[in-house]
Amino acid sequence: MKLRTGFVSNSSSTSFLIISKGKLTKDGLRELMGVELGSVLTPLFDQLYEDLVDNVKAEIDLGKVTGKPNWSAEIGIRADRLSDRMRAKLESSREKGRTAYFGYLDSETSNVQTFFCMDCFEEENDKIYLNALENAW
Repeated sequence: MKLRTGFVSNSSSTSFLIISKGKLTKDGLRELMGVELGSVLTPLFDQLYEDLVDNVKAEIDLGKVTGKPNWSAEIGIRADRLSDRMRAKLESSREKGRTAYFGYLDSETSNVQTFFCMDCFEEENDKIYLNALENAW
């Protein structure tokens, strides 16, 4: 029998929903997260932005979604994975013509993704809503 000592980890992923007024930008994400340009945290959040954009699996102009939406078909994930709060945000954002981005981060891809997969979080301001509460180890 072999015993492994030291740090042992399983892979993790975090699904995300971002609802944005206009296109999602680095500046917008930094503002949402409270990171000032030039801060020592700027590179971390700039990389998070790149990872989020690279891992978007569905981008939807919510203003063009009509009738009762079938979110499973719209975003390509099981609708039961959307919390009541996420559904409410999607519905209220339809009226405002916002854009929704769905995707996931994976702890096996980069140190930044690993860091953000280790916690669940939700942030919101008047321009962006970011929900990364669906964390699975």
